[in-house]
Amino acid sequence: MHAGLTLIAISLITIVNARALDEDMLLYWRKSDAGKCKPFTSFFMGCNKCVCSADGTSFCTRMACFKATNRLSEESIENEMDTLKQPSVEKLGATSHQKEKGNSV
Repeated sequence: MHAGLTLIAISLITIVNARALDEDMLLYWRKSDAGKCKPFTSFFMGCNKCVCSADGTSFCTRMACFKATNRLSEESIENEMDTLKQPSVEKLGATSHQKEKGNSV
């Protein structure tokens, strides 16, 4: 029984390792329209990462690149953050007035 479990474990490890290798090989595709690139470099084309092989052939991932449409621009987010960081003058005045009367907030 122990030998049977060992054989199953070895088979599963072999299958898992072989599967990972196959998936790794499918991540990058040879670009048919690409010119030569600088060997052993990587670069991006849109959202896809490309790597350059030793012979100057580029291989890239093939993900669909969707343009992100953010409703808030970076500027509006920064303005909101500044508003949150800076207490309003009205709140500061009310707090000071309450402290003078001996009330705490």
